[in-house]
Amino acid sequence: MPTYKTGQRKPNDDRAPEAETNKTGEKLVTFFNQRDKKWWEKMYERFVPGVKKPGDDEIDGLSEKETAEYYLRSASNDFPAAARPEAFYGIAGEVTKIICDDSELMPESVLAQFLCIIGNMMGLGLHKNQEGRHGTVVNIAVVGRTGDGVKGGSLRAVKRLVQAIDNSFFIGNLSGGHNSPEALLTEICDEVMGIGKNGPVIVEEEVADKRLVVVEEELTRLFAVSSGMSEMLRQFYDSPTVVKALSRRSKLESTRPHVSIVGHVTPEGLKHSLPSVEAFNGFANRFMFIASQRTRSIPEPIDVDWNSAGLVGKVQYLQEVVKKFHPNKESALNPELEFTFSASGKAKWCELYHLLSAQSAGKSGMAGAMITRAKPTLLRLAIIYAALDLTQEIEREHLEAADALWEYVLASLQWAFGENSGNPTADKIHAALQRARKNGMTRTEISEYVFNRRTSSHDITEALSLLKREGKANIKRLPNPAGKGRPVETWFEINSIPRT
Repeated sequence: MPTYKTGQRKPNDDRAPEAETNKTGEKLVTFFNQRDKKWWEKMYERFVPGVKKPGDDEIDGLSEKETAEYYLRSASNDFPAAARPEAFYGIAGEVTKIICDDSELMPESVLAQFLCIIGNMMGLGLHKNQEGRHGTVVNIAVVGRTGDGVKGGSLRAVKRLVQAIDNSFFIGNLSGGHNSPEALLTEICDEVMGIGKNGPVIVEEEVADKRLVVVEEELTRLFAVSSGMSEMLRQFYDSPTVVKALSRRSKLESTRPHVSIVGHVTPEGLKHSLPSVEAFNGFANRFMFIASQRTRSIPEPIDVDWNSAGLVGKVQYLQEVVKKFHPNKESALNPELEFTFSASGKAKWCELYHLLSAQSAGKSGMAGAMITRAKPTLLRLAIIYAALDLTQEIEREHLEAADALWEYVLASLQWAFGENSGNPTADKIHAALQRARKNGMTRTEISEYVFNRRTSSHDITEALSLLKREGKANIKRLPNPAGKGRPVETWFEINSIPRT
């Protein structure tokens, strides 16, 4: 425990205790009155006995940023269980198995990125009218820890298959690193005319093929609202007729664009770039989050040779799929192909629809924001699975495959965000209460210790109310330790409330 000395405090001086270190390395804490000293001693003793708490050596010496990361970390590090076998239905499951058999790659990561890219290759014509137009645009965010997430490896493996299917698409339609919305729009723009010295001139040539997969290995960059990139990509998700440049000075626009996104991010980067539900609702809930990690240790994994005799048949089949739904290089010349439910497919859709409606009722926080996109995402995945069977009829098994993959998405989101509610203040309080366990924390302790008096009473009240509504924390009135006076209102994590 630190050595204390009492300093002098000027009138109206509201400074916090000061800390210094003497020549022997001993920590000295200066207090401006006995009241402050008693409070500090009480807080120190409260969090010491036998339990790791904020204030111990667990966060001793951490910077302000590192301390924030500590409070926002997940209380559970359980990685999601493998996706159900139904997710690996049909040719998508077959190529995923081939890629992963002799590698360290995560099958769910490979599968999701393959579905995203092959769905883009099929073009804009595939759709189902279901409370709006839904096509084959799905955005994938592979979430994995640096060095162990094998995010890049899974994407490279899928790219090799894409190259075998259509080399021109591999070269011209997979692109990333755009530094502005206009730079992205240039890749799929319509013809832009300008005025030259001798009259009208073509400023930008039209790009006939409007298909594009944005590959972003630092996905947090796209989540920055200030860049304008997220606003444009949000428009692409809804398959609009025309998307125009956000800048008033630019004449760039794209008619009937077909843009999907494959991005990679770490769990920490994800939480810091999306601290609130408002940020998540803005753009990120248009992504499917896929947890990824190294599945085993293989020093020299073997690259799949898709031109080998045993595998060329798979490639030819996928070439047939793409040609059936996107026969013309020029996107505007391709047919509109509406998908419908078979009898069994319709029954399964109704079952899933009611289930998802029940799950979303009363949900808040990140999980609630994610579930709002469950129905359109399931439908889009089902269309892709059906198209890979060379049919425009969505069968029961296509929806079962989509549902199995969606379950993994939800588990991945839980792993990545942990108990995050979408309210950063509530998340910090919840993390502190979890570590306080049966000791609990009073409002004063929460204000002083968790937020260093830098968060308003209103924000703390709102955060505590949210935790109580979500069943994560509750209040209990305990006898005053002084033996007299009003009971002390103490907050506990829901599983740590004392019985007496």
